Amino acid sequence: MLQTISDHPGFALGAIAALLGVIAYFIKKVLSKIDSHAETINAIKLDLGVQLANSRLLFREDMTSIFNDTCSERQGSCARLQQSKLDTLTATHTAICAKLGRIDVERREAWSEQRRWNDKLEDMVYRNGRSKV
Repeated sequence: MLQTISDHPGFALGAIAALLGVIAYFIKKVLSKIDSHAETINAIKLDLGVQLANSRLLFREDMTSIFNDTCSERQGSCARLQQSKLDTLTATHTAICAKLGRIDVERREAWSEQRRWNDKLEDMVYRNGRSKV
């Protein structure tokens, strides 16, 4: 092979130049693919960053919504419990007031009955007392 190169140096230089051209072409193709992949990777990284930021925002909104819903449910339960207690107290107080009203009526009736007895006794005492005087 060295003999052929030394006998035909122009052919050898031409072949080397052609091989270098082919190698340069393939290196250029590989480098352009690498650049294309690098651009794709950078675009994916940028898109992932945007998606991560969006997912964080959505997560924050979801958590806020869940928190507010939970608070609203608890406040609703608390309000219903308070309303139930208030209704029970109102019913109890109404029953107590009705009982006090009945007791007051009974007391008035008893006192009016007592007053009648007292009046009768006074009449008897004063009539008997006057007749002896």
